[in-house]
Amino acid sequence: AVAAAAPSSKEKALCAELGEVRAELTRVRAELEESRNEAEVEVHVLRKRVEEQDEVVEERTDQVRRMADALEEQMADIEMLREELEGSRGDAAAAAATAGILNNEFREERLTHAPPASAVPRLHSVTSRVMAHTNPLIPTTDLPLYEGAALSEGEAALQSAVDEVCGQAPTLRAALLRCFTALFAGDAVAAEFFLLHLLSRVHTRHSELALGGFSVNFSGVPSKAAGAFGGAMAEVTAQVLSKRAHVPLTIESCNKSRFAPKKDYHKNILVSGKLQLSAGTLALVDESTLEPGNLDANGVRNLQALQQVISFQKLSYDFEYYQVDFPTDIMVTVLSQGKSMMPCQLHVPIVATGAGADAGAGWTNGTEVALRELAASPDLLAAVRRYLGVARQLDMEIPDAIRTRVEQDFVDMRRADPRAVTADTFHQLLTLARTMALSLGARNLTEEAWQATKALEAARRSRLPKA
Repeated sequence: AVAAAAPSSKEKALCAELGEVRAELTRVRAELEESRNEAEVEVHVLRKRVEEQDEVVEERTDQVRRMADALEEQMADIEMLREELEGSRGDAAAAAATAGILNNEFREERLTHAPPASAVPRLHSVTSRVMAHTNPLIPTTDLPLYEGAALSEGEAALQSAVDEVCGQAPTLRAALLRCFTALFAGDAVAAEFFLLHLLSRVHTRHSELALGGFSVNFSGVPSKAAGAFGGAMAEVTAQVLSKRAHVPLTIESCNKSRFAPKKDYHKNILVSGKLQLSAGTLALVDESTLEPGNLDANGVRNLQALQQVISFQKLSYDFEYYQVDFPTDIMVTVLSQGKSMMPCQLHVPIVATGAGADAGAGWTNGTEVALRELAASPDLLAAVRRYLGVARQLDMEIPDAIRTRVEQDFVDMRRADPRAVTADTFHQLLTLARTMALSLGARNLTEEAWQATKALEAARRSRLPKA
């Protein structure tokens, strides 16, 4: 065998160099592998970013597309509005005029509800209470007599005033009857009915009935005293009553005025009427001034409102689309030449006995006599005012003995004249008896008051025309 030749130094050098090359290749391969991995990571990251950018671009593209669609719709709306504006340009002047009218209407409403202080003085109330009466001469239990006073002191003062008035009632009643007799041209019967009328009030309501109050028609006013007599009564009653209203009836006043309140939707307020009166007000309705003529729709409504107050003591407020009834407590006195067309509960023909009564002079001269009677003494005038205020507010009871007597008298009257005496007649007689007792200062119906009532009613009936 031939032994292998030992490598030469050149071969050894080549082998060493080859080993270095292999090592360098291995290192290079490792670096390449590492670079490839890093490149793959970077490519993945870049691809991810590209995908995210694509999503953002797509989303923004959608937003731009939607904005473009919305812009197109807005442009279409603008175009439509432009067409509408061009089409309505001819109505611009009318629209401006309408706006001016509406502005004036609102301005009128504002001025109605809040007029300037120069036109309507302001009265600011911190607190208020509804009082039982408006007579300043009569104490009231609603308020203390002075600051710091107990309510019981007010009650004591009121009771003292009531006792004083009841004690002076016969004297004060006689003074008023003298005054009213002169006013009614010497007719004492009419004067007494007028006094009882001033003391009447609605004390009970039952369904459509208002019990306690009654209206009176005084007829027989001569044509020469028409209007003047009503003014005279208004002048005299203003001296003794805290509230009274004079309502002369003419064709013109009925057609042009308003008796019942009516809602004004234009100004958004409730316009008051002549019959919108507080409880306890005397309404002097002068029918003697009414002459022949034609009533329009408003005049008919006014007379219907007056008839409603007289018959049922209620007033319908006109809200245009519906009516609302409000209760009233008004003493209605109707003056007329003949029997009134109003449905008054009592008809009292006046029989004048004064000088010049037929010519009408006695009707106007009686006013001066009545006013002199009242002005004779300031203390008497104050006492009369207090008497009318207290007596009207008092309650009256019927004792059992008098009740039995009244029922028996009604049976006797019914038996004597069944056609003339009815349940309404009996109720009317009891109402008169109540005011008669109060006029005498009695808190209970007495035999004296009952007999005086029957005599007074008999005198009235004797004046009525026979059926």
